[in-house]
Amino acid sequence: SASCKILNPATAACTGAKCAYLAKAGMTGPEHVLTTEDGGMLAAMSNGYDVSKVSANLGTIWEVKYMDNKPYPCCRSTHCTIDASLYLMEHDGVRPEQIDHIEVYTYLVGNKQCGMSDGSIHPTKAVEAKFSTPFTVATALLYGRVTLEEFTQDKIDDPKVQELLSHVKVITDDTFTSRYPDHWGCRVVAYLKDGSRHEATIPDASGSTDNPLTTQQLTAKIKGILLRVMDETKAEETMEYLHNIEMVSELRSV
Repeated sequence: SASCKILNPATAACTGAKCAYLAKAGMTGPEHVLTTEDGGMLAAMSNGYDVSKVSANLGTIWEVKYMDNKPYPCCRSTHCTIDASLYLMEHDGVRPEQIDHIEVYTYLVGNKQCGMSDGSIHPTKAVEAKFSTPFTVATALLYGRVTLEEFTQDKIDDPKVQELLSHVKVITDDTFTSRYPDHWGCRVVAYLKDGSRHEATIPDASGSTDNPLTTQQLTAKIKGILLRVMDETKAEETMEYLHNIEMVSELRSV
């Protein structure tokens, strides 16, 4: 499995920021790069494109405000199940050693992405674990969090993780499928060894426009990433730049 996917969002964000600064400095590009019939991007991608949508509401509606902020470093389709698992642990007191088995009901695409393949059911490396609902559910319940630290090889190979994920079954649910892609929801049901059951339903994954992260949650995520490559002081300085990026005159100052 390819590991380069982790570069795509970062590269896109970096390129977008660079383009904004270049445009501000006066640089121009090909006028018809989108619409020319021979090599234009829109023509290459669709036979029925509408170029007017590119500039519709330009300067009045900012689409970045309607983007999700992923709280967990794994496939977005696992996020509602992580939210539900953490809820069961924090609010119902469910503990891994109590669990007999878990059923996850979610939309069809989510099951295809993270519940059906052999890599999802039996993850052995990070790229598989990030697309595995059983793994992320087990990790959430065992550690009370799902961060980059939980996708190390040691954590993936941990017998406790592998044992618990083997008791997680992902099931396609028609109701959640009908709501997708406007809502990426799920229901997680934990059946305990004492015969009781606990369940949690998440209509919208955390970090979505319908269930946004708090500033504190977003800051904690960013800081956790930065601390992997820099010390506390530099991380705080970088976060200050990011919070005020519209005031930064040069990217190299970041």
